[in-house]
Amino acid sequence: MLASVRSVNPMLAEKHYLGPTVAGFAWRDEFGAAVFAEPRARHIPAGWIELVRWCLRGRLYLSKSEWSEMICKMRSRRGFCKALTIC
Repeated sequence: MLASVRSVNPMLAEKHYLGPTVAGFAWRDEFGAAVFAEPRARHIPAGWIELVRWCLRGRLYLSKSEWSEMICKMRSRRGFCKALTIC
């Protein structure tokens, strides 16, 4: 579900090598948390979002499960996720 960045920062501080962040919005579920923000790189087109942090917890290899669940729900709730490009 969508969450505030502040609510996932304790998990990021403990488990993510880059630590907490202040930018964007977060997604949190039983698999872990992800934080998205406006792109920091100049070459990324306007209107895109950037995955800033991704922290999985629990079993190994959950990334595919979390990613598909997260994107599906973000598309249905926010309507802004039309296509994904992983660079």
